[in-house]
Amino acid sequence: MTDQPGTQQDPTLRERDAKVGIDWGAIWDGLRTPAAQRGLAVLGVGVVALAAPELSTWLLSLLISIVLVIAGGLEGFAALQKRPIDWPDTGRSLVLILGGVVLMALRRLGESAVATLVGLVIGLRGMADLYGTWRRRHELEDIGWHVIRGVAQVLLGVLIAVSNGTLLVILVVILAVGWIVAGGIAVAEALQGDDDDPDVSLSDTENVVLDWLHNRDMGAEDRRAVVDKVIFEGEAARGRISRFVVLMAFSTAIATFGINADSTAVVIGAMLIAPLMTPIMATSASLLMGWPVRATRSMLLVGAGVAIAVSGSWLLSRYFPVLEVTTNSQILSRVSPTTVDLMIAFAAGAAGAFAISRPDVADSLPGVAIAVALVPPLAVIGITLEAAEWSFALGATLLFITNLVGVILAAGITFVLVGFSPWFHLEANQTQVNRSYATVGIALLVIAIPLTLTGEELLASVTNSSKATAVVDDWLEGAPGYEDVSVTIQGSDVEVVVGGSGDLPSPQDLADDFADEFGREMTVDLSVVPAEDYEVVGEPSEDG
Repeated sequence: MTDQPGTQQDPTLRERDAKVGIDWGAIWDGLRTPAAQRGLAVLGVGVVALAAPELSTWLLSLLISIVLVIAGGLEGFAALQKRPIDWPDTGRSLVLILGGVVLMALRRLGESAVATLVGLVIGLRGMADLYGTWRRRHELEDIGWHVIRGVAQVLLGVLIAVSNGTLLVILVVILAVGWIVAGGIAVAEALQGDDDDPDVSLSDTENVVLDWLHNRDMGAEDRRAVVDKVIFEGEAARGRISRFVVLMAFSTAIATFGINADSTAVVIGAMLIAPLMTPIMATSASLLMGWPVRATRSMLLVGAGVAIAVSGSWLLSRYFPVLEVTTNSQILSRVSPTTVDLMIAFAAGAAGAFAISRPDVADSLPGVAIAVALVPPLAVIGITLEAAEWSFALGATLLFITNLVGVILAAGITFVLVGFSPWFHLEANQTQVNRSYATVGIALLVIAIPLTLTGEELLASVTNSSKATAVVDDWLEGAPGYEDVSVTIQGSDVEVVVGGSGDLPSPQDLADDFADEFGREMTVDLSVVPAEDYEVVGEPSEDG
């Protein structure tokens, strides 16, 4: 006897009454562990720091001053206990203690003073480390690493000192993001912790995060898949290199014509097909894994792409020159990079490494290429070189180097977090990896100095322009018949153009207002454009 239709259904067609829920009891038990509580505390500190950067900067300067005093005291005590006394370490300790005391006393002077002092302390500490390295050069096994560390401290000190407080805010943001990530990892590991597992320590946040990093390993198969994606080698290498060259040529041509036409849409099209992100990712992965041959090949491929883009855009510009180089928005937007561009490169590098390491999100890589915009700056270099605009070419070069270094460094950090490079592999190749990424870090610090200076100049220009406009508007409050047309400030010289009719306030009062606002002698060039009204009636002609 057969079943009638509808009397019995295929089990796969029937909705299953499966339990889908959350074990709140287990979550509560996990949150009661010390690691979870400390992780939540660290997470909360990161959120607060991110939400209130000004307060966080003040607290950070206080914390830095306390840490400097404590670190200097401990280092000095250890140096004085040695026989003979270690005078270089003693000198470094005195620098730290003095810097901490002065910083604690000068915190109320503002972020600029704090940044200058912190930068000075770090720079002096780096110089002391270099001096100590030179004195112990015959005793140290890895003298190169000590030199790199000392140079990095000096450059970091200079960067902080010239940042006028901006870097302290950026540092707070970086620390806040790090705290949020570390706290999240600690909480997640605590919720998954097993008391029977001797390898898992739930005693403090640091141990939990370190344990999580030690256990990160995507596996040999997935690692091979990543290598196959980004590194050109094997039988298919020649074909992939050929496609790379062709796509670079097409991308360069599209970017050059898009910049020539001042078209953002066309330039975005060039970013979409640009293949330069792949060898940059390969460079970062090779440096991280300690593969010098692969790293060299990848960098040579990047260099070839750069040569194609610069030479190709230069050649095309000779036949299709940009008529107004100094007013083209696509050019102007790429010749004055700031620390914001560096942050974009960091984010793009991290996103690119994550996309490559995860097959389910690999399709988002073109979007990453758009974000970091590698080819357009190279096209701008070629265009401005052909136009003999050397300062513009230098600015575009700085932007590309910023993107390159930022992507390599951020991608390396992301590859560690996703488990591309297991911790045991990093420990086995520690010296080589440290040297590689320390060199990248020094390059980052070097380029960060002009980026910071450019950012400060732009910020100062915008601030001064806004203040100058406000001064003129206040001056014109008693003259309703006038309005400001343009206000241009350059150093101590101000050019003001106003338009209207009627009685004009005293120009001397305007100059005095500018002097009071900026705290120095100001020269004002005032131009008045009379307002003229015309009422004209047009009459058609007899022939019309």
